[in-house]
Amino acid sequence: MSSGGGKEKVKSEKKLPRFVLLHCRSFIFIILAVMTLTCVSACTKTKGLILFNHAPIMKETLLKNSVDFAVGEKIYYIFMYQKQIPSTYVRIQIIKEEEKVGFWSRQPIYSTDHKLYKDQVYYFNDYIVMHESGHYMMAVYLRDNPYKPLANADFFVH
Repeated sequence: MSSGGGKEKVKSEKKLPRFVLLHCRSFIFIILAVMTLTCVSACTKTKGLILFNHAPIMKETLLKNSVDFAVGEKIYYIFMYQKQIPSTYVRIQIIKEEEKVGFWSRQPIYSTDHKLYKDQVYYFNDYIVMHESGHYMMAVYLRDNPYKPLANADFFVH
């Protein structure tokens, strides 16, 4: 028994215009695409690893790695790659980093090419001796592509 002559008031719903809905959908799609590409591209890091050790690299001493060494001590290292190394030669480069007047300067100390043999398709190991104290960085490159390192790692000589 309404007093308005039997007519009930119906609430009117406001609808968003069609172009706003289309733009929201495309905006959400773009955000999801960017997030997906970020997650997928973040997995393309270098697949190489360099470990340093005080003792010769063997199965028993592989995980006893260190980054602090004494001057004149043999620094044993192993470079391991997740896939088969795509070349028969690797280039080992050692760079000394020094802080001078508020910025880091880099000076190449050592660089050499090594031939990989049939049993070394996933790794390469050797040793070096550093006769000056400092902060060093080792990088491993393919001899065919000396611009992109397969792996790099820092170590210190005191």
